[in-house]
Amino acid sequence: MSGFSINDHFFTEIRFELSTGEITDKNSPMPKLLISVKNETEAVEAIQGGADILDIKDPLNGPLGMAEAETIENISDICERHQGIQTSAALGELEQWCDSRSIPACLNRLDYLKVGPGNSIHLEQWFEKLVQTKTRFQDAGICHPCWIAVLYADREAGTILQQSRQSQYEKLVERMVNRLKEHHFAGLLIDTAQKWNGSLRKYFSNQLLLEIIGALHSGGKLCSLAGRLTFQEIESLIQRSILPDYYAVRSAVCAGGDRQANIESQRVKELKTMMNRMTPKQTGLSQ
Repeated sequence: MSGFSINDHFFTEIRFELSTGEITDKNSPMPKLLISVKNETEAVEAIQGGADILDIKDPLNGPLGMAEAETIENISDICERHQGIQTSAALGELEQWCDSRSIPACLNRLDYLKVGPGNSIHLEQWFEKLVQTKTRFQDAGICHPCWIAVLYADREAGTILQQSRQSQYEKLVERMVNRLKEHHFAGLLIDTAQKWNGSLRKYFSNQLLLEIIGALHSGGKLCSLAGRLTFQEIESLIQRSILPDYYAVRSAVCAGGDRQANIESQRVKELKTMMNRMTPKQTGLSQ
């Protein structure tokens, strides 16, 4: 079976099998750092700061705004010169991918692709559209990247999880993980759509995040947490043993905390340093 490995200086290896869409070996529980970048200059800043994976997007086009194909090509060139740096790209929202829209060939250079749920309300509707979009890309020859599903905590599907009792949301999370496995998705990104209206922690409790991460990992799937998280919030989440595979940020490492401003390598370095020195409580990692 073919697979690829994710390695860096701080974390042990994760193996992901392309044929099954599942993690087969995950030795380290400590999260890695994903930085969303909008251009080549920011890509260099993020790499210099110690980012593990670069996510290419255009923040002017929404929470998962897609960048121009030329930008994706240029950032892919930069990452290929830095061994161990992986790449992903945001594709916008599901409803933006009509049958007539062309699919850039440069997407085949990336490791991951993700597309927002758009106007999807129900789980089955969301996955039906998601699988259709994924299949269309693969039929167009975009077969190398693994796919990440996206759940907005501040939209309808996220609200249903928030307002459910524990026994109910456990069943909903189980169904979601089963769909990811059934359709060979690599994992799930939990994000927010409205970047001006509070962070992820406003919407999802620690208990709900633990439930989702645990279910994804038990099912062999990756989990990323985003949604305008600050340094302090990431520190607090790690202290509470909320350990996704990736913490994904942009605003936190931009000048002045403004996601429309430019990324600063020093901010990336400070966040990476903080994450590296953290020891989660109640995980058995500390002696």
